[in-house]
Amino acid sequence: MLRFRSSTAIAAVALAAALGACSEDGNGPTLPEDVVIPAAIQAQIDALFPAGNLNDTATTQVEDVLESADAGQAAQAESRFFDFVAFGGAQAEAGALLDPNGAGPPTIENALADLSDDVADEAGLTVPPIPGAAFGADGAVAVLDGSGGTVVTGTGTGGVMLPAGALPGETLITIVRIPETGDPADHDGPLPTDLPQYPRFYDISTFPPVSNLLQPGVVGLCVVDPPDPFAPTPEVAARLRIAHPTPGVPQSIRILPLAVAAFLDCDGGNASLALASPGAIGGRISSFSPFAAVDPGNSPPEITSVTPNPVLASTAGGTVTPIDVGFREPDGDLDVLRIVEISDPEGAFDPSDIDVSDLLGETAGTFEITTTCDQVPPATCQTGTVLVDFVLVDTAGNESEPFRVTIVFE
Repeated sequence: MLRFRSSTAIAAVALAAALGACSEDGNGPTLPEDVVIPAAIQAQIDALFPAGNLNDTATTQVEDVLESADAGQAAQAESRFFDFVAFGGAQAEAGALLDPNGAGPPTIENALADLSDDVADEAGLTVPPIPGAAFGADGAVAVLDGSGGTVVTGTGTGGVMLPAGALPGETLITIVRIPETGDPADHDGPLPTDLPQYPRFYDISTFPPVSNLLQPGVVGLCVVDPPDPFAPTPEVAARLRIAHPTPGVPQSIRILPLAVAAFLDCDGGNASLALASPGAIGGRISSFSPFAAVDPGNSPPEITSVTPNPVLASTAGGTVTPIDVGFREPDGDLDVLRIVEISDPEGAFDPSDIDVSDLLGETAGTFEITTTCDQVPPATCQTGTVLVDFVLVDTAGNESEPFRVTIVFE
């Protein structure tokens, strides 16, 4: 089927058909063949996919993308584009593709990325460029939908597992290794933190962008082993946690709760964080971004602010007074806010520990607590001025310096 883009093109085709009405062999008119794929894109396909089934499948998939786009079926074109990209990625991982230029550039991975980008452009799809490294041995390209699944690099050393219901629909997932750079003794990495970082580092991206998973998933990476100069010591290896930039706050990080990443293959299947070999480490995720293993150390939390202070708390029955508590916790393992009574001459306050473990993984921020008068109106609570110390405690039992707070019940 010819793709007519304008009335000029229609006229030109009609003229060509008329001129070809009489062929030299007298066997009738020579009809134009169907043209769907531009010659330049077809040449890219032929340079990568061997003749036969692989070439035929790739060609058909690209035709499907472009025909859907021509028909104004953008969602279908995008879905078929995803299928083509996933097919190309699978063939690259299997070593089934041709090297388009021998020892010279582009590599198979970059040529496949260029082809994918050109197909998306030809179809008018607003898909961001796919990194060539995603098609390499230490990358991955796959399509998942609402049923979930697992995507792992060809090396087996980085990946993600998403349960059913995590994604809102069909999603293209790419994984790219971020190379380590600089002096190994500096322990720098891709995350905006002063905490020591240990490779391997990976960037996991989605299209369409997924800002928040509907169900938590698991990201996993294999930490490099000794004698690699970037490898952690056994003591550090036992403390490592996966972290990534805090969504919406790119200059801070979130340390992820530990999770099992059994889908990884670290040095032949070592999937435990051991002293001799750090192995696999996993973390529970709700969004995507660069990921790295960090050493949170064993430092105590810090209360950075309490607002307001003094607190003017109502004693009217059924009233609630909010208090904002700012904190910093490099380890990301807050557990309890302990309220220690210093002075309460009128007996106006009944202090108790407050569970803040839902902040697990957060390294800095603000959370809200409240004072409540649980009397039924019109009854009131006791008035008085109270002095208390707020103390944050992490899961290792480390305590912050006390933060003195005045609460005036009135």
